[in-house]
Amino acid sequence: MVKMVWSFALAFVVLTVGLSAPTWAQAVTIFVDRNPITIEETVKLVVKFSGGSPDGSPDLSVLANDFDVLGTSQSSRTSIINGTMESSTEWVSTLAPKRAGSIVIPPIPVGAEMSLPLTLKVLPAGQPGKSGQPPDLFLDVQVEPKDPYVQSQVTVTVKLFHALPLREGSLDEPKAPDVLVQKLGDDRSFETVVDGRRYGVIERHYALFPQKSGSVTIPPLTFTGKVQDRQGRRSLFDDMRGNRPGFFGSDPFGSVRTVRTRSKGFTLTVQPIPPTVQGDLWLPAQELVLQESWLPENFEEHATVGEPITRTVTMVAKGLTGTQLPELPIIDQPDVKIYPDQAKTETTAEGSSAIGIRQQKMAFVPSASGILYLPEIRIPWWDSKTKQNRVAVLPSRTVAISPETGNQAVPHAEQPSLSSGLAVDPGRQLGKETVNDQQGFSGEHGGLVSSSAVATWQAIAGVFMVLWFGTLFSWWYNHRRANRKTRDQGSGVEKANSLRYARHAFSQACHSKNPKKAKEALLAWAAKKWSHHSPLGLQEVAQRLTDSEAKTAVRELDRVLYSLEGGAWDAKEFSRKVLSAMEQTEQERTGSSDGLPPLYLTEVS
Repeated sequence: MVKMVWSFALAFVVLTVGLSAPTWAQAVTIFVDRNPITIEETVKLVVKFSGGSPDGSPDLSVLANDFDVLGTSQSSRTSIINGTMESSTEWVSTLAPKRAGSIVIPPIPVGAEMSLPLTLKVLPAGQPGKSGQPPDLFLDVQVEPKDPYVQSQVTVTVKLFHALPLREGSLDEPKAPDVLVQKLGDDRSFETVVDGRRYGVIERHYALFPQKSGSVTIPPLTFTGKVQDRQGRRSLFDDMRGNRPGFFGSDPFGSVRTVRTRSKGFTLTVQPIPPTVQGDLWLPAQELVLQESWLPENFEEHATVGEPITRTVTMVAKGLTGTQLPELPIIDQPDVKIYPDQAKTETTAEGSSAIGIRQQKMAFVPSASGILYLPEIRIPWWDSKTKQNRVAVLPSRTVAISPETGNQAVPHAEQPSLSSGLAVDPGRQLGKETVNDQQGFSGEHGGLVSSSAVATWQAIAGVFMVLWFGTLFSWWYNHRRANRKTRDQGSGVEKANSLRYARHAFSQACHSKNPKKAKEALLAWAAKKWSHHSPLGLQEVAQRLTDSEAKTAVRELDRVLYSLEGGAWDAKEFSRKVLSAMEQTEQERTGSSDGLPPLYLTEVS
C-alpha cells in the first residue's frame, strides 16, 4: 500500500513538472525543402530551435562562402502533445548557391547551441533534378562581336526563359571597369518551346562600349525574382512547418517562391585603333551619314542681303552614341555673319543597334550681295563591318545673295523739292529783294496787289491748311479704330481659315507620300494650332495628341525619317490617324481661353 502511494506521488510530480516547465533538452536542427537542386534554383533552409526560448538568432555568416542569403523569416509556436509542452522557434532562409557540386552546410550556432552539418547536392545549370524536367528558369546571353575595336559597339542580347509565371524580379546589367553600358529600347516578350517544354521569354538588348584595348571580362548576369509555384499547390514541407491557410482561406495567388539564376560570363578581346586610321578622329561605326535641311523651305539656293537663312546639319551614326559624335566645323565667311546654335545630341535604338544623332543649326545673315560658297564637310570614320576607312561627305554649295529689295535704284523724274517752293527768278535770294517784292504782283484782272494783301491771304491759307490737316488726322484715326475692331472681330475666323489651310497642306503632303513633306506640314499645322507654345519636333507633337494610335504614327514617322535604312511608311493610314487626332484636339480647345501654355514633359533615350 505504501509502495503504491509513493508511485502515485512520483507520477504526479513528473506530470506537474512536465506541464509547468519547458522540455529540458534543447537542440538546434537544420533541414532543407529540396535536395538535390540545380544551380539556377533556390532552396529554403530551416533552422529550428527546440526546448525553450533561444538565446539569440542563428549566425548565418558561416554560409557566405557558398550561398547568397536572399531573405529570412522567423516564427514561433508552442504545443502540448501527450501532456508534454513543446515550444520551438524556426528561422526560414532562402539560399541561392554560388557553385555546383556537393556543398556542406556547416554547423549553424544559435546562442550556445549548434546544429549538425548538412550536405546539399547542387547540379550544374541545365541539368534536371529528381523530377527529370528541364529547369524552371535560365538565362541565355549572346554577344556580338567578341573581338570589337576600342569604343565600338558590342551588342549583348539577354534572354530570360521562365516556365512558371513571374510575379516580380530584377536583372543585373552587364558591367566591367572601363566599359560604358547603354540599354537599347524596350524589353520584348514572346513564347518558345525548349526540349518539349514551353517557356515565356523576356528579351533585352544592351550596347557595350569598351574604352580600353585588351582583354575585358564581363561577369555572369544574375536574375532574382519570385514565381508562382506549379499550379499553386502547397507542399508537404509547408504543412509540416505549420504554414496553414490564412483566416480568409487559401492564398488566391498560390504558393510563391524566390528563384534566382545566373548566366555564363564572357570575355571580350578589344582591339586597339588600327594604324591605318588617318587623322585624329576615331569613329568606329556600322554606318555614318550627313544630312542637311534649310529654312525657309523655299530657299532653293537663293538669299537676300539682311535676311537670315538657317542651315541644319544632322550627323547620324549606327553603332555609336550621340555623345561620341564630333563637333561640325564652322568656317568663317566674308560678308556673312554666322550664328551657330548649341548642338543637340541624342541616342536612340534601332533593333539591336545604338543610333547616335548630333544636330547643329547655323543661321547665315549676308551683309553684301554676291556668291556665298559653303565648302563640303568631310567626316572620316572607320567601318567596323568591313574594317575600312570611310568618309561621310556633305557636298559643297553656292548661294546667290541678292541686294536688298529696298535698296534697289528706281528711276524717277526730277521734282522740285519742298524746300525750294515755287520756281522763282534766280535773282531772288536771301538778303536780296527785287522790285516786284515791293510792288506786289499783277492780279487776275490786272492792276497791282499790295504786299499787305498778300500777307492776309497767306494767313487765311495757313488757317485752312491747319484745318485740312486736322480733318485728315481725324479721318485717319477713326478709320484706324474701325479697322482694329474689324480685325478683332474677325481674328477667330482668320485663325480658323489659317488652320483649315494648314490642314489642307498637311493632307496634300501625305497624298504625295513624301515623309519629309508630311513632317514639315504637320509641324506647320501644329505651330498654328498651339501658337502660344509651338512644338519643337515630332516627339513633342506626339505628346500633345490624346489618341494613342496617332501618337504611335507620329513617332513612327520620326523613326522613318531618322532611320538610316528608311522603312515602309503608310501615308494613307498616317493621314487618317493624325487628321482625326488633330481635329479632336481642336474641338477640345474650342471655347477655352488662351492662357499660359501648358507644361509638356519631354521623354529621355
